[in-house]
Amino acid sequence: MAEGQGNISESNHIARADSSSHRGWLCRSWSGFVTESPNALFGSLVRGANRSGFSTEAEQVQAWEGYIEPLQDVLRDLIRQDEAYRHAGIVLEYEIPRRAKRIDVVLLIGDQILIVEFKTSDGQILAALQQAQDYALDVRDFHASSRGHEVHSVVVVSAGESPVTRTSIDDPPVLSCGLANLPSAIRRIPFDRSSQIDLLAWDSSPYDPTPTVIEATCELFRNHTVENINRSSADNLDHTLKTIRRIAEECRANRRYGICFVTGVPGSGKTLVGLASVHSGGEGAKGAFLSGNGPLVAVLREAVSRDAADRMGTKAKAGRYAETMIQNVHQFIDEYGINQPDHTPPEHVIVFDEAQRAWHADKMAKKRRQELASEPALTLEAMSRHPDWCLIVALIGGGQEIHDGEAGLSEWGRAIHGSPKPWSVFASPRVVNNDPDDHTFKLFDSSAAASVRVEEGLHLETVIRSPRAAMLSEWVDAVLRGKPDTARRLLGHRTGYRIGLTRSVDTARDWLRRASRDEMRPGLIASSGAARLRAHGIEMNTAFQRNFDVPRWFLDPPTDIRSSHTLEVAMTEFSCQGLEIDFAGVCWGGDLLRTPGGWNYLAFKGSKWTKVRDEVKQRYLVNKYRVLLTRGREGMVVWVPDGDDSDPTRDPIALNRTAEYLQACGLPMVDDADFP
Repeated sequence: MAEGQGNISESNHIARADSSSHRGWLCRSWSGFVTESPNALFGSLVRGANRSGFSTEAEQVQAWEGYIEPLQDVLRDLIRQDEAYRHAGIVLEYEIPRRAKRIDVVLLIGDQILIVEFKTSDGQILAALQQAQDYALDVRDFHASSRGHEVHSVVVVSAGESPVTRTSIDDPPVLSCGLANLPSAIRRIPFDRSSQIDLLAWDSSPYDPTPTVIEATCELFRNHTVENINRSSADNLDHTLKTIRRIAEECRANRRYGICFVTGVPGSGKTLVGLASVHSGGEGAKGAFLSGNGPLVAVLREAVSRDAADRMGTKAKAGRYAETMIQNVHQFIDEYGINQPDHTPPEHVIVFDEAQRAWHADKMAKKRRQELASEPALTLEAMSRHPDWCLIVALIGGGQEIHDGEAGLSEWGRAIHGSPKPWSVFASPRVVNNDPDDHTFKLFDSSAAASVRVEEGLHLETVIRSPRAAMLSEWVDAVLRGKPDTARRLLGHRTGYRIGLTRSVDTARDWLRRASRDEMRPGLIASSGAARLRAHGIEMNTAFQRNFDVPRWFLDPPTDIRSSHTLEVAMTEFSCQGLEIDFAGVCWGGDLLRTPGGWNYLAFKGSKWTKVRDEVKQRYLVNKYRVLLTRGREGMVVWVPDGDDSDPTRDPIALNRTAEYLQACGLPMVDDADFP
């Protein structure tokens, strides 16, 4: 018998109904469930609802009356046919944390898990099927006691007698049937008769969905640890964080100036490690997270302020706290690198987010209208004013450069060599053992690499983004590199990630509204260069975007017209880089269009499109769409406008060709039958 599994007595199951540490409103063995009176079961469900703070409305009681007695009959007949079913478990109204949803029925059959959703009619059956698949994926990916077990799902139309059917919803597949054929659906599931999932352990098991960056940031600033972020990913993050803390302790003990370069695959949690590293200096050592991404700083500050307001007394006090911990890197450099060149920063530890995107000297001169050193050089000089020690944690990403003037990692190498103070350099192996032709991660040339201490723990290899989006970065890369066959193959391996293509903005909005049921967040996003989306009511003008309240778009509820839920305002790549939403509506602009020979790179000047011939600017343009196409955690709909023959700035031929290319990359067209 597998560890943590075993048979559980009926008396324990009945007692469990009054326990306060479970998520299900009612838990029984099958043998206990079928012998208890329906009225007693209703009473247990009502008590469970009251414990969870739910009022039991007539509609809910009616739903229970519609399926509990028939379900008792179904399970009773199965037990008569096979005694092994006696020890199976049943959980009713299992609450899914942070989703404000409950699963109607969970059946634990040997080593197998079956999600059962009841519908009273055939109406909106596709939405019910996709909801059942959502539940199966949530349980499989985030429920600790379900890991290693197969999770199945079935939608039962209680008013029908339809046969068991494998539906179009796949991976994991969802069955549908009428109530009379539910026994046949259950018998389809082969199970190990020598083991039984422990019902009590399953019901009280930790449930750890992957948080958004915003949720994780609030959690970090509450507890200063990654342990509570997500148990399936915490080990990965914790190893890197412990490496950084060890380096910080070494620098403090030996009075050294240290800098460590942290790398990671896309979606591996570099930002979260950076935020947690703010507290790595030990007692009495201040720290700050620095980012050049203004919208990211604003959103995270506001989120932390809102979250901390109750604990700190007022939102204003919480806001001041957030401002000291999360800062704009350009303002930090202005203060200590330019305006106060003799002042020592109060922080012994700073985290420099996306360090490869620090500005070079020419960009500094252009922005500040005076001759200045690069941002890496100014940062090193400012931090080296500490008389005892300091640590700079440089987070290194790649593939999403969307601004000009970014110096690259090699500028840090030059600044370290040019510094009058000695720097101890600790680096991810990716920084030292890089491909000679790949300059993204090139810190020093080969002659200087020996002075770097390589730390394996400074590389994050495991993707922690939503499991449904695990394939997304690779698919987007194939699309943008012009590899439709590879893209189509990758998209064929997705698990539960909803994705589609439409030529109608209204259809895109309807898709997003239906997909984001419960508390999930939808939103429109578009390239800052997609000027002609104005013809469809979507304003990408820089002045308009600059004056829009970005934190409200990301944080406010559906009832606020300034939130993303309204689906009126599209965020640009600059506003959403580093952040995510649950369901993204990508509005394709006229600045990147497909031709038979590849991509056509365009910029809108005056009243017409002009070709972008500079290779660096072309790369920035591609990266804009790389950012946009990777913002949806749970799903994405791409809208490519139809164009207009009478408007030369909205060429229907070029837009049609782009839509056809995206279809060739595996994107299915969305129609009314495909709504989530």
